[in-house]
Amino acid sequence: MLPLEMRAIAFCGAFAVGEYLALKLACFAQMWPAVLVLAVFLALFGFGISLRVWPYAVTLLVGSLFAMETAVRRNALLDAACTLNASQPCEVVFEVKDGPKLRKTKREGIKSFEYEGEAQGFAMRLVADFPADATIPRVGETWRMAGWFLRRDGDDYAKELVLVARGRKSYAVKMANSTSPLPAFLLDMRKRISRRIDSFAPYFPGDRDWTGILKAMLIGERTELAPETRHFFRNAGALHVFAISGLHVMAIARLLLTISTIALVPFRITPFITVPILWLYVQMIGAPPSATRALAMFAIASFASLFWRKTSGVMAWAIAFVFTHAANPLWVMDLGSRYSFAIMLGIVVFMRNCDFLEKSDNRFSWKTRALRLAGFSLAAWSAGVPISVCTFSRLSLIGILSGLVVVPLAVCAVFSGVFTLSLAFLPDFIVSHVAAATGLAVHAMCISAKIASAMPYAVVELKPWGFWECTAWYAFVTFAPMPLWNILSSLRKRWWFKLPTFGGGALKSPRSRSRRGRPGLLRYRVDP
Repeated sequence: MLPLEMRAIAFCGAFAVGEYLALKLACFAQMWPAVLVLAVFLALFGFGISLRVWPYAVTLLVGSLFAMETAVRRNALLDAACTLNASQPCEVVFEVKDGPKLRKTKREGIKSFEYEGEAQGFAMRLVADFPADATIPRVGETWRMAGWFLRRDGDDYAKELVLVARGRKSYAVKMANSTSPLPAFLLDMRKRISRRIDSFAPYFPGDRDWTGILKAMLIGERTELAPETRHFFRNAGALHVFAISGLHVMAIARLLLTISTIALVPFRITPFITVPILWLYVQMIGAPPSATRALAMFAIASFASLFWRKTSGVMAWAIAFVFTHAANPLWVMDLGSRYSFAIMLGIVVFMRNCDFLEKSDNRFSWKTRALRLAGFSLAAWSAGVPISVCTFSRLSLIGILSGLVVVPLAVCAVFSGVFTLSLAFLPDFIVSHVAAATGLAVHAMCISAKIASAMPYAVVELKPWGFWECTAWYAFVTFAPMPLWNILSSLRKRWWFKLPTFGGGALKSPRSRSRRGRPGLLRYRVDP
């Protein structure tokens, strides 16, 4: 790996450590002016005496400043929860993003609803009671709500805020000129896609649960997933296929790029078409951290060609990491964000160390494809092992096999499902065949996951790892593959490459011509 890319990863690590420490010590968040002064002083002092570690120390302090500012605003919002047992509720301005969901209540004439939204820049869940004949909030509207926060642990920044608007003194008032057309449009589009997927049910062989699987994979609706489906996908280590991540975003991006190529759109104009469409898709599914990360990396890689810059996976990952965590420091505590960034870093580092797979002339051969797929699966599995053990106290040993079989089938199902949804203008007898192909892909994915979950020792229960165990694991997966690279380098000298001649130049040889006098194939050894 290049030194520049190593420094970029080190800067991201220092930034994340600063945010994590600041959130863990949120009780000292009011001291952010002192941290700012220390960062400026350390920057000037380190630059003056040419310390090698001063940029990383300054980056750590800058990350802590972002997290401290967020913690100050969040603590100020939670201080209002001190009135939980007092007489006055807390008032917030709530923007409705999703809902309403009807909840059960025993009070006659009162309906209880649950909403997902945002208040003062923080994700929040609202539980409110309304009379049966009252006007309830809708998606895209902004309401002034008065209620009580459910108190949680002070350092649990991974969980969303919950506001309960119940009681005599709680109220809800719709603000004037508050309707935003974009959230309502995205919610309507999501409902239309859900109904369109339901219309595929007659073309799917088997039960109706496959439509629930397709909804979870395309629009993030996991409410229709059967418990047994969750169980065997979890045991197979492939439950992440139901979380909208880079797997789904890049499959849709590949479809958009294919359509743009067929439509003869210039490649320098393609990013201005694909990136906005993907942004709308990510916003429609709620902008989870994994999908946002994939969108940011795709946008960076797409617009790099406009400035005649070579795309680097590590640098795109680093830029996406810094910008997303600076915009929302709470993502450093989010499990989905940790999984997404850790697994993607493992994949891009693997590809950076195996760059000969991209530079070889036979990179489209079955040998290269098999090695790349195995490397992707191994890198993704090894990067997610410490997070899985620390969080769930379990390790899926069959996860590597799932990455080789289940994940490619999931990509086929997503690609086929999106392609089927885009054929709404065609007659149903044509769409039925494409929908049947989507059902077969989903069926093959489910069967593969069931077989993998049924294997012995598919899941192993372990004690939660600590800091040193996780560090030892990442050190092992970093330095252990070095002998493997040496073995691969020696093997590719013997049988890997078969480069063609071009009638002249350095590859031309008297023995490189066949008996008929035409250019033949020259076996050419390339030093590592």
